[in-house]
Amino acid sequence: RYRSALDAASKYIEVDELTGLLSRYYVQHKLSELLVYCQEENKKLATFVLDLDHFKTINEAFGHELGDKLIVEVSRRLSNVLPKNAVIGYLGGDAFLILIVQDDLKECEHLDCL
Repeated sequence: RYRSALDAASKYIEVDELTGLLSRYYVQHKLSELLVYCQEENKKLATFVLDLDHFKTINEAFGHELGDKLIVEVSRRLSNVLPKNAVIGYLGGDAFLILIVQDDLKECEHLDCL
């Protein structure tokens, strides 16, 4: 019983309830881990901070429910377009953090334009 409560609390801390992506806390934890890993393994780490332009306007004009649906859709699309090993986190509001280790960059030549 204690273990299942601990697992539920851990999942709540690690995963954002709205998006299903990593939470702000946990993606920042993963960033710290990957920085150490990349330094030790002499690899590069690509970091992308993505925010949605005019998101506040959408929320104010159409309501938070529609804003939440937009955030969920952006989360889904990011998960579909980025490599399987990409670390994707929702920072809150209109911001996302994406982490990709050098090995994974081979799979994302289409991201060169970013």
